[in-house]
Amino acid sequence: GSRHAARWRPPSFDEDFMDDWSLWVVEHGVPDLPEEVHQGESVPVARWVGPRYAAVLHVQWMWGREDPAEDHLASEIDCLVRAGDHWEGTEGGGGTGWPSARLVRPGDILPRQVHRFGLHGDSGAGYACSVAYGVAGTDAAYVELVTSLGTKRWDFESPIGAWVVAWGSTLSGEVSILDSDGRPLAVHSFLANSI
Repeated sequence: GSRHAARWRPPSFDEDFMDDWSLWVVEHGVPDLPEEVHQGESVPVARWVGPRYAAVLHVQWMWGREDPAEDHLASEIDCLVRAGDHWEGTEGGGGTGWPSARLVRPGDILPRQVHRFGLHGDSGAGYACSVAYGVAGTDAAYVELVTSLGTKRWDFESPIGAWVVAWGSTLSGEVSILDSDGRPLAVHSFLANSI
């Protein structure tokens, strides 16, 4: 079933609260982050809120299939869709690896450097959402999305430089990471239905 807006702040970063955190973060912002992500936890580190689609980037532990030694750290994208006056979570998630359990900006990333870790697509009845995500250096100030529907600019909130952006999959356009003067550090163009 669909998930509806959480009016309460989850009591911990236990992975069972991931969906609740996503709904809370869309409304309230990224919480103060713990120093590191422990096994069994899912921590929201960045958000994007657009008119129709929102996305929350989590860092969490994924369980090894057979052997606990195969447990590994990963990003997980949660895409949300506006439904009237509230947000609803979708059933699909996705992600890729994540560099460190310590929640700090990667030490090897230069101030004007941007890493795009991945692209994610999520669709269901009445919606189709595309998401890009990654980490940027200290000069990054804004994430900007330009499509035929207009331009949306979002402040970098994540203390570890993480970023995420979501848009309707039927749109073409571009995602830019900008510095405080609006100069691009990176630009990613996308075509409709390409993810």
